[in-house]
Amino acid sequence: MTSKHAHTDASVSVPEWIPLLDAYAHVTRIVRAPASAHVEIRQALDDSRLRHRVRLAYDGFPQRREIVNTTAPDGFWRSAQIHWAEDRAVRSSPRFEAHRVIVAQQDLFKLWPDGSLISEVGGGDSSPKSGRIRKYNREEIVTKAAEYVYEHGLPENQSKLIEKMYEILGNAAPAETLMKEVIGSFYKRMKAVDARR
Repeated sequence: MTSKHAHTDASVSVPEWIPLLDAYAHVTRIVRAPASAHVEIRQALDDSRLRHRVRLAYDGFPQRREIVNTTAPDGFWRSAQIHWAEDRAVRSSPRFEAHRVIVAQQDLFKLWPDGSLISEVGGGDSSPKSGRIRKYNREEIVTKAAEYVYEHGLPENQSKLIEKMYEILGNAAPAETLMKEVIGSFYKRMKAVDARR
């Protein structure tokens, strides 16, 4: 005998929290301008319309104190330097480092609705779960990365290249897991080539 609630499927439910980079990718797809996405997310974090959690934080300098599962202090987002590709943000004075920042997906979709689901925290689904399957051309991503490296040189680390690729690809950019997979492999090959010179 089946219950009337038998069709409830936890795998279809919206994850409560997602990484900061996935939020940035989502907003960039909606507003179609990376610079605008930076500003809008920063403002929403600062005025608490977009709730966040910091899974690991350090405050103080030179005496660093480790804090687990917290939120950033008031006013932090106004002056923090945000490292989107690394899900972290840092403010110099007073010193506070927010690592593994996650945001409330419910707030994100309320502020920037489009009906698609981004990856779960710690997960890695590159396609939205809204009924439509989005396909990404890995060769196109690598080609764009190669063009960027040819014109500007290889960034000092993989995270900076990933951040640039989100800016370049805009709403055509895949979610974090696929981007890290494609760009990670490309970056390692370019770094090896660079080392042989």
